[in-house]
Amino acid sequence: TKYLSKLLLGNVDHSPQENEFATAGQVVQIWSYERTKPIYQLEWNMDTILKVKYNPSDSNILCATCIDRSVIF
Repeated sequence: TKYLSKLLLGNVDHSPQENEFATAGQVVQIWSYERTKPIYQLEWNMDTILKVKYNPSDSNILCATCIDRSVIF
């Protein structure tokens, strides 16, 4: 399967419970394994989001770290 994004993608993490994954880059994008385009796009006016990680016990919580050393939940 190919996944198409208009933005540069960096770090990737998959959900431990749901059929989805998240990517970091200019924004955080949430993807479904069944679709080729993102289902959600989350923006916080940050330059670059370096890493994204799902909470292993609660897949509704996602953490992102940014280039300016901020952390977003």
